[in-house]
Amino acid sequence: MSEREQFRKVSVDWHRLLHFPSAWTSNVVEPNIQRRMDAEQEAAELRRQRQMREVDVEMQLKRFYGRDDVEFRGMQREGLQAIIEGRPYVLIIMRTGGGKSLMFMLPSAASTDGVTIVIVPIIALRQDLWERGMEKGIPCAEWDGERPPYYARMVFVTPESAVSVAFGRFIDEKKAAHQLERIVVDECHMILESTPKWRPKMRELRQIATKGVQVVYLTATLPPSNEPAFFEAIGVPPQEISIIRESTVRPNIAYSVVPYTREDEDEEVRRLVKEKLAQYPEPGQIIVYCRRIEQARRLAIVLQCNVYHRTVGDKATKAGILRRLTGQSERVFTATNALGLGIDAPTIRAVIHIGICSQVKQYGQESGRAGRDGEASEAIIMRAQWTDRSGRVKKETGWNVEQAMKAYLAGEECRRVALDGYIDGRVGSEGGKTTQIRANKYGFRGRKRRISESNRGRGSRP
Repeated sequence: MSEREQFRKVSVDWHRLLHFPSAWTSNVVEPNIQRRMDAEQEAAELRRQRQMREVDVEMQLKRFYGRDDVEFRGMQREGLQAIIEGRPYVLIIMRTGGGKSLMFMLPSAASTDGVTIVIVPIIALRQDLWERGMEKGIPCAEWDGERPPYYARMVFVTPESAVSVAFGRFIDEKKAAHQLERIVVDECHMILESTPKWRPKMRELRQIATKGVQVVYLTATLPPSNEPAFFEAIGVPPQEISIIRESTVRPNIAYSVVPYTREDEDEEVRRLVKEKLAQYPEPGQIIVYCRRIEQARRLAIVLQCNVYHRTVGDKATKAGILRRLTGQSERVFTATNALGLGIDAPTIRAVIHIGICSQVKQYGQESGRAGRDGEASEAIIMRAQWTDRSGRVKKETGWNVEQAMKAYLAGEECRRVALDGYIDGRVGSEGGKTTQIRANKYGFRGRKRRISESNRGRGSRP
């Protein structure tokens, strides 16, 4: 971009920020000047697209991290290649901790003046991504409807704000200026979880597919059986979307279900947490997931630890608790499912659930908090049991539990196979790992590969 173009871009953005009229955006601009401006902006966009397609992702990765020994993990390279080649719709399914944020951080860092919009449904995750982007030298901002961040190259926004009139105007302005490169929907599986009573605006995100820019959908939790419903929800035909899917089950996590006496819950939890703290020395951490806020509060007192739930405090209070988790300054936390998506705490060694999860994909997300650094870790379900009046031992069965979760609890086959069968659509005793790229109608040539992996490999438990 020439010095003149840079000055014009900054001048327009400052005029917009301060609500001053600008000759560049006025409706009374002389037609020849307007045509020349449009031509220059379009040329700048085409130049940026050409530069993006020529990016050496291996070299850009080393530059991004400032190290020569860094390498791509899993399907990161394939995902980035689909993005920088300009595929119109890209769906990337990667395991928890697989580095999904690199899918928009690296292209933003490689771009000269393009804008990436990232729709993030979790408050804590938006703050974390903002900090990481700023650390990498990318001008970032969280959306503020009263002061639109025209200066930012990466804008984080909630789903609810993303479908607002004000943000729609911001998108249109950036697109008209040929600056908008892509829109990213993080944790996109939550679109399917939206209901008329819970985050209904998420269903309106289907309108972003009509904006005429690249849309990238990221998640760790989209079973193949849910794909048709997802494509319908986002308004994109399956033949028009490039799909990059890797195994999402974590091979370094040992899965187990342990019984405990319901009447002795406090003592049983205390004993297990003490055992795991001894097994995993500092900085190893433990999360104890509870079904109710009252239970989380009570066990936090029993364990003398931090507690996290939806009503624990305001945004600053929640951020402070999460910093103690991600900063490894505290070792034990109790929480409800409010502590879920996108928390980047690498040294969690044990995730303990008190009681049965009804959905496999929820359990996959929450158990995936463990072992994000690749070290051996555990995911444990504590299943209550008691003796009835006739002397028979009863086991907790839960409520509205999916059949796949029942199979996991039964443990008649390796629990990793039960998870794989639902989350990744893989069945059979071999537990093979499949990673694949599916081509779309735009001619993106995909490849499919199969790697043998024992179902009782490292960290696996029957």
